[in-house]
Amino acid sequence: NFPDALGKFTAKKTYNLCHSKNGCDEPLIDKRIDGYLAPRDEVANHWKSQFNIDFKILEIPIDFERFSGKRQTNKYTILAPNTFDPLRMPMIKNLIDRAKADPDIRLIFRGDDRGVSQFNKHSNIIFKPQTQTIEEDMKDADEVAGIFIGTVTLEAWAMGLKTSVYDEKGNWEYVEKPKDFEKYNYLNVARKLIEIYGI
Repeated sequence: NFPDALGKFTAKKTYNLCHSKNGCDEPLIDKRIDGYLAPRDEVANHWKSQFNIDFKILEIPIDFERFSGKRQTNKYTILAPNTFDPLRMPMIKNLIDRAKADPDIRLIFRGDDRGVSQFNKHSNIIFKPQTQTIEEDMKDADEVAGIFIGTVTLEAWAMGLKTSVYDEKGNWEYVEKPKDFEKYNYLNVARKLIEIYGI
């Protein structure tokens, strides 16, 4: 059912943004919804196959000015900004194995403690709490690891960093910044939203 609180809003058009394949982002099916948005084809196709609804792609907006600059590092540093939840556990375990196997790697996790205590402490693995200024950590990183191509990956690309992209099984690969990366600039995303909305 359409949430009661949302039903009280009045707007020319109402769009439902389904940010991920997670259950909390399941589309709201209601005649008052004018359209559905997703940040990438993978998410759109996931929900389209279940609900037979069409999606428009609205990219994740990134502030290119905020995510810029790089400081020199003394040790190869992998930054993993993430929460410690079941979806990311295979990625987290693989990153820890990578760091333990190579003493020249420094691994920094940034995220809420939802199970950190289960991991044995290791000299080149650092756990830090969540921060609102992740760009400062990225300036000191050589590589950023994240699950799927999401906000973390895009921010790292804006910084010119190497990105390792994981799936839910813990498999990963380095993914290059796309040639059409400018479409993620928040100004271009805003223009696209205005175009979709029909203003």
